Amino acid sequence: MKLKIQYTIEESALPKELQNLFERRRDKFESALSYTSEGLLNSIDSQDYTIAREQISSLRKQLYDFDLALDDVDNILQGYIEYKQPRPSDEPTTDVLVDED
Repeated sequence: MKLKIQYTIEESALPKELQNLFERRRDKFESALSYTSEGLLNSIDSQDYTIAREQISSLRKQLYDFDLALDDVDNILQGYIEYKQPRPSDEPTTDVLVDED
């Protein structure tokens, strides 16, 4: 089961935090991708198609997990961009009606 977690950091720490989050997930993905891809190619070469299908399934799961990590980074960036956008004034506006008679 996947869980969403939330925590607070200083604004100045955001770039490093995003880099760390991305790099950890990327490194894990690259390692798994390399290992599984090599096994997949070997299975196809040796015509062990049942194992090849299992390895394809594993690769797809790894892609899904990496996509979730990218989604996390993207959502953090989206939230930060929205936070930095200027907000309309919270002051109430007054409508003025002018009678031209």
